[in-house]
Amino acid sequence: MKKRKPAKRLLSLCLCAVLLFTGCSGALFAAKAAEVYSSDYRYWSQGASDIEKLRKYGCWVVAQSKLIYETNVNREESFNPDVYYYWQKDNGFIDNGFYQTNGGYSPVAYSKEKEKPLEYLGYFTATEAKLWENIKNGYYSIVQLNSGGHYVYIDNETSMKKGVLYCFDSWGEQYSYGTRLLSNYKKWDVCYVYKVPDAADLLRPSKPTLSASAKSCVSGGTLIFSWSAVSGADGYRIRILTDGGASVKNEILKNATSAKYSFSKGKYTVFLTAFNSNGDSPESSINVEAVSGYTVTFNPNGGTCAVKKATVSYGAAYGTLPTPKRTGYKFAGWYTAKSGGTKVTAKTTVKTAANHTLYARWTHTHSYTEKITTPATCGKSGVKTFTCVCGNSYTETIPALEHKYDASTQKATTKEDGLFKVSCIYCGKTAYSSPIAKPLPPTVSEKSFRYDGKAHTPAVSVTDKNGKTLYPGAHYNITYKNNTEPGKAVCEVNFVGDYGGTEKILFEILPSVPKNVSSRQNAGAITATWDAVHGATGYKVSLFGKNGKLLKTAETTKTAFRFNSLQSGTKYKISVRAISKNSDGTVLGESSKMILTATKPAAPQNLSVAAGNGRAKLSWEKVFGATGYTVYYGTKKNSGFRKLSVKKNACAISGLGKNTVYYFKVVANKNVEGKILSSAYSKAAAARIK
Repeated sequence: MKKRKPAKRLLSLCLCAVLLFTGCSGALFAAKAAEVYSSDYRYWSQGASDIEKLRKYGCWVVAQSKLIYETNVNREESFNPDVYYYWQKDNGFIDNGFYQTNGGYSPVAYSKEKEKPLEYLGYFTATEAKLWENIKNGYYSIVQLNSGGHYVYIDNETSMKKGVLYCFDSWGEQYSYGTRLLSNYKKWDVCYVYKVPDAADLLRPSKPTLSASAKSCVSGGTLIFSWSAVSGADGYRIRILTDGGASVKNEILKNATSAKYSFSKGKYTVFLTAFNSNGDSPESSINVEAVSGYTVTFNPNGGTCAVKKATVSYGAAYGTLPTPKRTGYKFAGWYTAKSGGTKVTAKTTVKTAANHTLYARWTHTHSYTEKITTPATCGKSGVKTFTCVCGNSYTETIPALEHKYDASTQKATTKEDGLFKVSCIYCGKTAYSSPIAKPLPPTVSEKSFRYDGKAHTPAVSVTDKNGKTLYPGAHYNITYKNNTEPGKAVCEVNFVGDYGGTEKILFEILPSVPKNVSSRQNAGAITATWDAVHGATGYKVSLFGKNGKLLKTAETTKTAFRFNSLQSGTKYKISVRAISKNSDGTVLGESSKMILTATKPAAPQNLSVAAGNGRAKLSWEKVFGATGYTVYYGTKKNSGFRKLSVKKNACAISGLGKNTVYYFKVVANKNVEGKILSSAYSKAAAARIK
């Protein structure tokens, strides 16, 4: 990567204006970088670095760091772009002027050192087809943008999932974006392409870093060995060998990042390996020694010391000595006496063959605490005061601040407009602002569908309050739910980019029209029946008068319903509609065709018979709704009847046998579109014919 020229630093100050002319969204500035690197490598930003040059020019270093982490070359908790930058600097890949050297080979050299090699395939013109080819081949790509002005790392997983090229970005001194559309950048130059030579290398644990609490201990004493957890490791294997190669420990630890062991006098080598089902990591090792020793006590002599005692060996160096603290004083070293005596350092040979005490020696030095007594503001200097515990103090002038601009986006919702704004983080002065018109509630092309077993996806239309059309993918995403079975279906519009919030649009999947609606009746009730409808949770049954006036309505979960307390001998009409109910609401299907039906007439009352010479005259009360009557007569009480149909509620029957007892009964009839509904029999009457 070339070093950015100073003129390109204007890009971070003018980026908001450039983005407006290129059509990019103001949401580019929406996520501020954390003061430290995120625990999620996808959100690493150069703006989080402690290194000034990395904050200014570090997009190439950050992109390579994300490559190294994602390909499992190094996933230690301590790894981040600052660590990788210092490695590059120490190994000649970045010079003091921040010029990148050796092209795209730096990650390869780093991976070889970690014994997790990458393969560099070279750089190619960054066409969309080439980037998709890299993704489908399982390759990893860093893309140069804007003639070398910026670098991003391709997000293979999100690109494959959404079918659009996405990248992990890192820009400026204060912003981190995570994953975002590559199309937000108008110019793609070249892509640096890498691959993992062996899939197993991607899954094998990295080499652990082993450290010891000390390189030596007294005979019979203990040492603590620790290491950082290795990503993907199922466990760790510790081996301890004597100086002569004899094994004294071979132990597997599953969920640990430290171990404690005691040692007899002698020299040892401790080995540590991480492992998982794909194999072992390279082995780390450290040499330790157990020696004879005496106790030395540390007297802080008016100060404080975290380490109270240590064990030393006669004839050997004291080794690492603790550093005590005393407010307002400077530590001058350890001595063999409170006053006078001999100074002792880490390299001093132990000449006392007994337990003994070392004393801290102090000299006063001013220890200042700083406090901002007058904060600096934009255009006005401030004052910082330094005070020592002894009372001595002095002041420094804090230079006046220059405006430092921060971009923020308040997303527009269907309830309120949004706003993109660039303002000073110190004084709040706004350098630029641009309103974002709120989107109107989305609409769908159709609100109702008949159930046909298919998923229905009506088209969605969204505009802002100014009539500007918003587009799926760029401004919102669409999700359909419950859009196949009868009931309330959901179209969920999730706004993205400069827009926020979620809008829910309900549309209907109507259940089918009930079929084979029929009825059966008696004088005071009608029972309607029909075929079950797929997806129906119930039915709405309606009863109408013959003139079409709605008389009764009811809901039922069954495929039959009985209307009671009806007028006998009366025509009615019935229709049925299917109901489908789910958590989003209730849908009422289209009505079946009305069927014409009627209640049966009431049984005739007060039948009277006047017997004559070979004949009989009959009469009875007129029955409401009857269109005619049937008279039954015969010489037997319960069988052998003859029938006579009449229109009115009286008749004469001749030709009867003389001096014979006849039995008579009557039913009322009602003609409903050619179908005869008959009442129950009247009470039978008997008469002897003369």
